[in-house]
Amino acid sequence: MAISTTLSSTTSIYSSRQRPTQRILNWQVVFWLLLSCGVAIRLFHFFDNRSLWIDEVYVANSLIRMNFGQLAQPALEYEQKAPILFLWLCRLSVLLFGKQEMALRLVPLLCSLGALALFVPVSRRVLSPLGAAVAMGMLALAPPLVYHSVEIKQYSAELLATVVALYLYLRFHTAQQWRPLLLWAVGGAALVWFSYASIFVLMAIAGALSLWHLWRRDWPRFWRQLVPFAFWLLSFALNYLLFTGRYTESGWLVYWFETLDAFMPVAATRAAVRWPFYQLYMALDYPLGLLLDLRILGSTLPRLVLRIVPLGCLAVGAFVLFRRQRQLFLVLLFAILLTVVASALRKYPVYERLVVFLAPVFILFIASGCAAIGNRVRAGWQWVLPLLLLLPPLAASARQLADPGLFGGYKKSYFREAFQFINDRYQPGDVVYLNWNHVPPYRYYKLAYPLKYNAILGHDYRPASHNIPTYIDKTADEFATATQGHRGWLVYDELYKGTIGDYDGKPAWYYLESDTVLFQRLNRRIMTTTHRPRQASYRMRTTHANLFGLPRRRPIPHVQQN
Repeated sequence: MAISTTLSSTTSIYSSRQRPTQRILNWQVVFWLLLSCGVAIRLFHFFDNRSLWIDEVYVANSLIRMNFGQLAQPALEYEQKAPILFLWLCRLSVLLFGKQEMALRLVPLLCSLGALALFVPVSRRVLSPLGAAVAMGMLALAPPLVYHSVEIKQYSAELLATVVALYLYLRFHTAQQWRPLLLWAVGGAALVWFSYASIFVLMAIAGALSLWHLWRRDWPRFWRQLVPFAFWLLSFALNYLLFTGRYTESGWLVYWFETLDAFMPVAATRAAVRWPFYQLYMALDYPLGLLLDLRILGSTLPRLVLRIVPLGCLAVGAFVLFRRQRQLFLVLLFAILLTVVASALRKYPVYERLVVFLAPVFILFIASGCAAIGNRVRAGWQWVLPLLLLLPPLAASARQLADPGLFGGYKKSYFREAFQFINDRYQPGDVVYLNWNHVPPYRYYKLAYPLKYNAILGHDYRPASHNIPTYIDKTADEFATATQGHRGWLVYDELYKGTIGDYDGKPAWYYLESDTVLFQRLNRRIMTTTHRPRQASYRMRTTHANLFGLPRRRPIPHVQQN
C-alpha cells in the first residue's frame, strides 16, 4: 500500500511506451542542460546585485527596521503585505547577512532554485522526456520568473508553493494509510503561511479529488482524504484570522487594479466574454515569457507563428491531459477557475506578477501538448516545435545576460548608483535635497550603506497647489531655502508620478505634463531664479542627481559719472 504513495522521479506514465533509447537519452540531456541554464541565469543576476526598485524598497524598509513581532502586525511600512513565514525568513536573512540587497534577495533566490529542483520529479512524473524538457525549459528560462527569483517580493515563494502542492498531490493522492495522509495534511497546511495564493491550488486539489472519489464511489479514499483537506482549511482559517484578514482593503489599490482590468467583469457583456481569453493570452507573456516581439524581421508572420505555437500547444495539452490524466486535468483546471472566481468577487486581481503562482499549471498544459505533437513526428523533426516554443524566453534571457541593463524592463532602477554618485562627490556643507518621490529609496539606502550625508526630505506640494507652475514654484523655493549659502543636490526620479495611497490621475492638473517635462521645468526654475550653475549631473534612465553650485554674483551695473 505504501509503495503506491511513493513518487519516483524516474517513473512516468509514459515509461510503458516503447521508445528508442537514443531519443529518450537526448531529451534527458536537454532536460538537465536547461535546468543548469536556469540555475546559472538566476545566480548571475543575483551576484550582479542590481539596485532595488521602488516596490522592493517599500518592503525592504520594513525588513531592515522591524523585528519578528512587528512584522507580524498588519501595519507594515508603505502598506506592504506578504505572507508571515516569508517575512520572517527574509528578516532572518537580514540578521545573518546584513541589510544590503543580496541578503534581502537570498530567500527569493532559494525559493526559485527550490522550485526548479522540485519541478524535476513533478515534470518527469507527468510528462514524457520530451515534454519534461520543454516544461523545464519554460520554467528555467522565462524572464519574468527569473526576475522574481531575485526580487525581494513574495512571488518566487508563491511559485515554489504551487510546485510543492503539485509534488505532494502526485505523491499522496492515492494514499489511504494515515501516516502519508498526515504528512500531506501538515505539508499543505504549512503552505498557506508561506504563500497567499497556495490556497487556490490546495482547494483545487481538494475539490478535484473529492469529486473524483464521489464519481467513482471510492468511499474509503473520499472519507480519509477529507482529513488533510479539512486540515488545510483549518490552517487557512487560522492564518486568515491572525494575519491575512487583518489587512484592510485599500480603496486606492482596488481602484488601481480596476484600471488595469484585473478583475473579471460579472455583467453579461462582451467585455466579460473577452476577459478570460485576453488574460489567458497575456499569461503567455507574463509570467511565461513565451511572446517575443520580432519587429526587426520586418514581417508579422514570425510574430504570428510564435503566438500560435503556445496557444496551440495549450489547447492540445488540455485535450491530452483530459484524455490520459483526467484527475490531474481537473486539479490544474480548478486552480485556474478558482483564481478567476476570486477575481470576479474582487478578492484577487489577475495581473502580471500576481499570477506567477499559476506558471507551473500553464507549463504542464503547454508542455503536454508539445510532447503529444512532438512524439508523433519523425525523430529528425522533434526539435522544431520545442525550439519555436522556447525561442522567445531563451532569446530574452540571453539578451539580459549580455546586457543586464535590460533585466526587469521598467523595473530596472539606479537608486543606489545615484546615492553613491553623490557620496563620492560630497563636500562638507553640501545640502542633499530629495524630491518627495525619492524619500523611500533614501530611507533604505541610508541604513544599508554608509552614506556621508543626511538628506533633506522634500515636501509633497501637490495638495497645496492648484496648477503646475505653483507646484514648481513651491518646490523650487523650498530647495532654495534649504540650500542657501551651500552647494545643493537635487535628487528625483521621473518614473514615479505618485506614491502609495495615491489615486492615478489625481490631482488632474499634475498629470497634464509628463514627469520628464515637469522636472526639466523645475531645474530651469532653480537655475534662473537662484542663479546657480549646474556643476555635476547623474542620469541613468529616469533617476537624476543634479549638483547646483553656489549662486553666481550678479555683475554690478556701471554708472557713468558726469
